[in-house]
Amino acid sequence: VIAEHTNDELIELAQSTQTKLIKSKYSKDYLSGATLVIAATNDLDRSWALSVFKDNAGVQDTLKQIYDGVGGSSARGSALWISEDSVKVEGVLIAEAISVDLGFVINEVFIDDLHINDSLSSNASETDIGIDINPDVTSQVASSEYNALDIAVVGGSPSGTVVALSTHKDVSPIKQSVEVVTSPSQTEYAGEKVIGGQFWVDGIDASEIFAADDDEVYIGNTSGAGQFATIEVIMTTQGTSTVTPTFWYNTAADAWTQFYPYDGTFGFQRSGVIRWAVAGITAAWTNDGDPGGSNASTGYWIKIIRTADSDPGAPVPTTMKTGIATLYDWDSVGGIEIEHLKSTDDIEAVDNIKGATYGSDGSVSDAELLYINTLSSNAQTQITTKYANRSTCWWYRSRNFE
Repeated sequence: VIAEHTNDELIELAQSTQTKLIKSKYSKDYLSGATLVIAATNDLDRSWALSVFKDNAGVQDTLKQIYDGVGGSSARGSALWISEDSVKVEGVLIAEAISVDLGFVINEVFIDDLHINDSLSSNASETDIGIDINPDVTSQVASSEYNALDIAVVGGSPSGTVVALSTHKDVSPIKQSVEVVTSPSQTEYAGEKVIGGQFWVDGIDASEIFAADDDEVYIGNTSGAGQFATIEVIMTTQGTSTVTPTFWYNTAADAWTQFYPYDGTFGFQRSGVIRWAVAGITAAWTNDGDPGGSNASTGYWIKIIRTADSDPGAPVPTTMKTGIATLYDWDSVGGIEIEHLKSTDDIEAVDNIKGATYGSDGSVSDAELLYINTLSSNAQTQITTKYANRSTCWWYRSRNFE
């Protein structure tokens, strides 16, 4: 429930919402097995919103989990439906108009089916993600393993087919981004224009950012390093609400064009990766940018502007890194591009293998193999046509007997 109302309106909304939920599914005077999503804006804080629901709407302590947009929760049900404007557990409407900036974070979900309906953006440079998984690996040890998606068959051997991933027309199964991530120089390719974007300050790491509305953060790469496709943001202190960022790339010395990457930080409220399809902006993205004047250097730059009027707290990044990616993929028509292939069994090709190199160091090419094949063929031809006849052989033999 998006709380953009006065106190009295929110109380009334809380009461009516809980009543509708109970009448539509439950015959008791409390909710169970559901997740209630609350986002408070304006002068309302989350703790107050929770107290309103508990004290005024009669929500009992048996409502085990209330998600407030910061922590996590568990949702139990036979099916979880997520669309652009609602979340349903077992067909019960749990929340309407969920804010994109709020996000929907669930630590553990026990469901049979997950259905996600989404409408893709009409912006040419926008990157959308249906399910975003960002594990924090700070404390992970070498002997541990994390599986973002794990599927196991239980109850014996299946009679039919169990498929981990199935795709259909016009869908590419896999896109792999192999990135080289670097920390930009804090004196040359990282900075901020503070006081509403008026004054340049070198560096971003370990500094509060977006302190004022319209403050601008800049991340860049030297032109020699090339265009980048990700910004990895590691937060020391997370924002308490979104900065509602807009993103821009430089198209000339002091000209900027807005684009729409996927923001895995949810407005600098958590550590995450901001990513985009660099091919969508490659042609227009120039290396003429120099936003800090003599305090920065010419190169490829990304600008991030805070547009939120409300105070987002004091977000402080530990560091912000740029990533240059090499892409490998399995495309929608079955073509596979990989870095290398290793097999413990024979590899069978149904067509010619073109442009390959062979040998432990890749020193033998297709052309060289063809040349060797030609030499071998010519040598065989010479051997076949230049054999000795019987009389010649007898002459030598007769001579030996003499």
